[in-house]
Formats: sequence, C-alpha cells, structure tokens
Amino acid sequence: AQLIENFYYDYSSGALRTRWPFRKYSTTSPDNSGVDGVYFWNDTMFFSCNNKLFNLDANLAYVQLGDIGTEPPSFLPFHNKLQIASGIGLQQVDTSTMFSTVSGTGMPTTVKQLYEQNTRLWAIGNSSYPNYIHGSKVNDETIYSGTGTTYYELGQSNDEAPLIGMTKGPNGTIICF
Repeated sequence: AQLIENFYYDYSSGALRTRWPFRKYSTTSPDNSGVDGVYFWNDTMFFSCNNKLFNLDANLAYVQLGDIGTEPPSFLPFHNKLQIASGIGLQQVDTSTMFSTVSGTGMPTTVKQLYEQNTRLWAIGNSSYPNYIHGSKVNDETIYSGTGTTYYELGQSNDEAPLIGMTKGPNGTIICF
C-alpha cells in the first residue's frame, strides 16, 4: 500500500497545507534520526527514534522517557498501561508517563511483538525460544509461567525460522508468521 502524504499544495494560496486530521508537530526528530515507531495513547503521542522512547508534552516539546531495544517497537495498550516490545525485555509506560521495564515470573527475555487476546498478553521474539509464542496469565502482563499461563512451540527449534509477527485470525485465533 502506498503511504498517505499528510500535506498538499493549495493552488489558491500557493502554500503547502496539512491534510486533516494530520498535524505537523516538528520538522526534525529529537536527535535528527528517523522516527521508527509512533503510537497515540492516553491523549499522548509516543514515538521512538535511535533506540529511545519519547513523548510530546503540552507545549509539543520532546520528552525522553528512556532507552528501548534496537527492533522497531510494537506498542499495545494493556491493563491501563502502554506495553512496548522492541527486542529486549517487555517495557511499559503508565498513565502518568512513568517508563519502566516489566519484571515478573517467567518473563520472555527478548520481545519483538505483542498481541492481546482474551485479556492475555501474547509475546513473540524470545531469543532463547525464537519459535515460541508466550501467553501471560489472564489480566497480568507480569506472569508467564505457572498455572494459568501457556506457551506454544511452532515449528522446530532448529528450523532457523523464528517468528517475526502475529495478527488476529478468524474465530479468535492468532496467526503467527
């Protein structure tokens, strides 16, 4: 699919105009590198560039929240927090924009993508188990082992085909690829 351009040339005024509902917040990223992830949650714009997570404050100034991994981030609202997967351990931002690494039981060590299904957080990208999909306990993003949790091995561990993505499938299933 082609990218949608967020501006157009207004022949009547001779100026570039921003298309609705897009807005121009800045002409550069915080460190002049490319933006590799954007997500709007809890009335706040979050974005990442150069392995760092930022948001925009009320004056549209950049606020660095912390360091993230080297993978393009996967953002997912879950349990009143914004969960972030970027190739390292699971991270999150709460409603006060407090950034932290999630700690818990049986946590995947590296997470590349997240998905929520039936009030459980699903994660892929664990470097130790690249062909596993990990499911958290219901309503708890901090527990990945023990009663009420699960993981599924898809394919052979030595087939050199790690999981790289997942999406919603038919009838409540998750499609992994």
